[in-house]
Amino acid sequence: MTKPENRLADIRAKVEADERLSFDDGVFLDEEADLFTLGELANLVRERKNGNYVYYNVNTTSTRRMFAFIVACFALFAPT
Repeated sequence: MTKPENRLADIRAKVEADERLSFDDGVFLDEEADLFTLGELANLVRERKNGNYVYYNVNTTSTRRMFAFIVACFALFAPT
């Protein structure tokens, strides 16, 4: 069995070389890698695919269901 640091270095090399990760690599990342490392690896792939652009989707529609939800949330904090 390889050390986690060596395994993580192998996975990082695969990501940087644009190679596909195996199922076992994914399981290892899920169980052993910290969130910062996962984000760093994901950002490498994102920047390779999209460049240094970020896309946002803001839903500005105002529906009755959303209004009812907001009213219910404020009702939780209303003074009794």
